Amino acid sequence: MIIRAANQKDNKALLDISRTEPMESSIVLYVDRSPDYFYLPGLQGYDSKVLVAERDKEIAGVIGISYRDARIFGKLQRIGYTGGLKIKESARGGRVLYRLMKAVIDEMLRMKVSLCLLTALKENQKILSVITGRLGIPPFYPIAKFRVFHIIPFWKVRCSGRYQIEELSPSDLEETASLFRSHFRHYELVEEFHQEKIEQMIEQSQDFSLDNFLVAKHKGRIVAAISYWDQIRFNKTIIQKYRRFFKGLYLVLKPLGILPEQGKPLKVLNIRHLFYDRKHPEAARDLLGHILMTFRTQYKLFRVGFHDQDPLLQTLKGIPRIRMDIILYAAFRKDDPVLTKKLQQTLIWEDMSLH
Repeated sequence: MIIRAANQKDNKALLDISRTEPMESSIVLYVDRSPDYFYLPGLQGYDSKVLVAERDKEIAGVIGISYRDARIFGKLQRIGYTGGLKIKESARGGRVLYRLMKAVIDEMLRMKVSLCLLTALKENQKILSVITGRLGIPPFYPIAKFRVFHIIPFWKVRCSGRYQIEELSPSDLEETASLFRSHFRHYELVEEFHQEKIEQMIEQSQDFSLDNFLVAKHKGRIVAAISYWDQIRFNKTIIQKYRRFFKGLYLVLKPLGILPEQGKPLKVLNIRHLFYDRKHPEAARDLLGHILMTFRTQYKLFRVGFHDQDPLLQTLKGIPRIRMDIILYAAFRKDDPVLTKKLQQTLIWEDMSLH
């Protein structure tokens, strides 16, 4: 078995392994990254790479890595992200998972990251077998839980009506970036966010432009902002099977066509950013309500994710939604119990539209 960097010649095989090795919880699903498997990892950070385990000239497993520069308690540091782990059923129970994770850690050490992050569904216990510390692999500690919601726009969200809602204009970019920095100033793992960052994000992200931002203004000043993103052309969530609670929910909602038939993609719009001036929390809810009402005939679900202690959770009060939990794990270049505990006790920011 060899571990190597994947290339475009592997694209079809990687798309196939995503389909045949779904994520299993209360819903069996997979993420269809067609037509280009490599596009999504490239959005998650710089110097992205997809590693594959190859046996007898056949891909038996895959994992992605990328890097970001983010602030950790006031210091800008390089951090690594890994995700998209898939192991073929025929290769499970062997050394494929270990070899892939060992290769990830070796890459992270070479890039001199401070810590390496990965996310996993709360119900996914399989990953724990290798991230709890084995020969050559440092232990990954849970540092945060994110609540990911699929909002169902059954009824109109009551809004305050105090704010002027409009599309983001180029002249508003710096003011919007400043509001982002102010809102998330007490969060950790936040990237530097400025006008150039927004422009770069728009340039790199397919079907994401200034038109995907809305701002709420009060007396001519921006007090909240939201962005939304339709990823259907490169990132489709396909439901393969409903189980337990979701099986009953599907049957209840079937007449409304909210949840798709098995084998079909979710009709979902991602909420990518949501932030506000601390004096105007209702402006964030007004923006969310505006999005839900504007696009409710086009999309059946609206996906958004927050840290489980995030004040932004209040914007969802009274809005029907389905919840799934995602755990964020971290492995440190040097084991640091003090930093681990500090991260577990603070708010952490993450762009959940990329997970």
